Amino acid sequence: MIEIYSALIFYLMTRIVIALSSRQTGFPRTSYSFKRTAEVVKAFLTTHIAQFFVQTKTQFVSFLRHLVEAVSDVGLRDKKYCHSP
Repeated sequence: MIEIYSALIFYLMTRIVIALSSRQTGFPRTSYSFKRTAEVVKAFLTTHIAQFFVQTKTQFVSFLRHLVEAVSDVGLRDKKYCHSP
C-alpha cells in the first residue's frame, strides 16, 4: 500500500512542478514532457533527499524554485510538440 501512496505523491509532485514551471515560463502545461520532468524531480530528490527532510520553510521554497528552474530548462517536450508562450 505504501508503494501506491508513494507513486501518487511523486505523480502529484511532478504535476505541481510542471504547473509552476508553466507559470514561470509562460509555456502551456501541455508543452512539458511528464517523463522528462519526472526524471528531473527524481534526480533532485535523489541528490537532495537529506536536505529535503530537514529544511526550514525558506529552504524548502528555495529547493522548489531550483527544481522549477531545472524543469523549465529541460522539461519541455520536443519542439514539434511544444507550443510557444
